[in-house]
Amino acid sequence: MATETIERVEDDPEVVAAGHRLGDLRRQREEAAATINRLRPGGTGGPLPYSLEYLRATEALALLDAPTAEAEREVEATIASARRRVAEASRPARAALERRLIDSVEAALGRAAALREYDARVAVAAGFAPTADPLPGLGNQVADQLRILRAAIVARDRPDAPALPPRAGWIRIRIVANSCWSADRTACWSRDDVVDVTEVQAGELIKRKIAVEVPS
Repeated sequence: MATETIERVEDDPEVVAAGHRLGDLRRQREEAAATINRLRPGGTGGPLPYSLEYLRATEALALLDAPTAEAEREVEATIASARRRVAEASRPARAALERRLIDSVEAALGRAAALREYDARVAVAAGFAPTADPLPGLGNQVADQLRILRAAIVARDRPDAPALPPRAGWIRIRIVANSCWSADRTACWSRDDVVDVTEVQAGELIKRKIAVEVPS
């Protein structure tokens, strides 16, 4: 899966074809503009001639304005469509990687819990304080993030399933900006992502019109 070929937007056949059409129109405009400049006695800054050839070249340039503008809009539309196709095609592979990540994190959480339990037993037997947790984030921050990720997957894959309520002191929000970072800079959310955050962060994001509260 790591060697999977992901189609690039710029290689999409529709994007390539639209780009060629736009490039051809732009070359025609450049040629028409060059003809106009050539027909002016003093060059670009010279007086305007009134020959039939000059008028035809000026008309040809003007007639290219609308098709060029339309071709530019077509390029933008095909790029947007290609981006959606690339994103959609990547969903199955990403979902599989996401499941593997969750399995690995759950295994790490279980091993961290086993280590804490072992340290606690040693501390009781030896009569001193337990050894410091080597990865304290696994016991709180990562566990919280895993819970949030699971809730987001349920909301994404099973929109009709009843949503789990956010835990005490947290608020569920929906991102309305193009993207934003979590307070700890460990997650980047996109528009329409639904996530649980602390009341403080929720208030800040809602105040800045980056997110809206989701009733739960």
